[in-house]
Amino acid sequence: MSRSPLREAAQRLVQEGLLTATPGRGLRVSVIGSEHLQDLYDARAAVEFEAIRLIVRQADASVLGDIDAALAELVRVSAGDDARAIGDADLVFHRRLVEASGNRRLSQYIATLAIETRIASFSTSDEYTVRRDVSPTYRALVDALRAGDADAAIAALQTQFDEAVARLSGRLDEVGVEVDTIAQPTTEPPALASAGRQRRAGVSGTRLRSAVGKTMAPVPKNRGQALSQRSVRSKGLEPPTF
Repeated sequence: MSRSPLREAAQRLVQEGLLTATPGRGLRVSVIGSEHLQDLYDARAAVEFEAIRLIVRQADASVLGDIDAALAELVRVSAGDDARAIGDADLVFHRRLVEASGNRRLSQYIATLAIETRIASFSTSDEYTVRRDVSPTYRALVDALRAGDADAAIAALQTQFDEAVARLSGRLDEVGVEVDTIAQPTTEPPALASAGRQRRAGVSGTRLRSAVGKTMAPVPKNRGQALSQRSVRSKGLEPPTF
C-alpha cells in the first residue's frame, strides 16, 4: 500500500485533535490535560443533551433497549477489578445513548469525544482510574427517558459530568462527592510486543507516543490503515468513523 492513505489517515486524526504533529519529531497521541476537561465535557454535553431531546421527541421506546443493555453491562463489569473494562463499558453506554437518537452526525461526534475522554483519563494521572461504584445518575437518566422527561434526563447527565470533571481534576473534596474508584497502571498493551520485535529487526515506521508518554509500536510503511487504528485502539477504543 502506498504512503498516501497513511498520510491522509494521519492528517485526519490531527484535524480531529487525536494526534499532534511536531515538525522534525513526527506524530504523537495528543495530551488532554486537566485544564481542558471542562471544555471536553461541555462538548459532550452539547452532543448528548441534544441526543436526549431527540429520543424524547421521537417517543420510540424500542430504542431504549440498547441503552438498558449498556447500563446492565456497566453494572456487571463494575463488580470486577478491570479498570479498562469499566471505562470501556461507561463509554459504550454514552455512545449507545447518542446512537439511540438516530442522528448519524451526533454519533460521529460522540465517537471522537469518547476517544478524547479516554485520552484525558490517561493524561491526568500515571494510572488509569475509573469510578467503580456506578453513579445513580445512570439509572435516573434511563428512567427519565422512559418517562419522556428530557429535563430530568439532562439534569442527571449534567450531575454525572460534573462529578466526572471533579474526579479527573482531583477536586472531589471541593464538590463534596465521595466515590469508589479503581486504578490500573498505564502499561504498553501486550499486542504491541511483536511489533516492537519487528522494529528491533529493522522494520521502519512512524513512532507515536501515548498520552502518558510511553512509546507505542511503530507503524510499518506498508500498513496504511494501521496508524489510525493503533493510535486510538491502543487505549481500547474503536477509531471514529469518517
